[in-house]
Amino acid sequence: VISNSSLFAYNTSLPVELVSFKGQIIKYNQIKLSWSTATEINSNKFEIERSTGNSAWTVIGSIYASGNSNSTKQ
Repeated sequence: VISNSSLFAYNTSLPVELVSFKGQIIKYNQIKLSWSTATEINSNKFEIERSTGNSAWTVIGSIYASGNSNSTKQ
């Protein structure tokens, strides 16, 4: 973050520790996404986004997260 010509560094941890992420083509226009997390801290949902290649991303769905977890979730 740059504010008033000064640089501030923030040490923040991500709320989700991702273990794996996989995309599998099911049909011509369908892809199955699978992932697992090792931990989740105060997580609400995962938003699935799509881009047609022009760098503009659009949310096309969401999946509820586990909230708080110290065990592997898929």
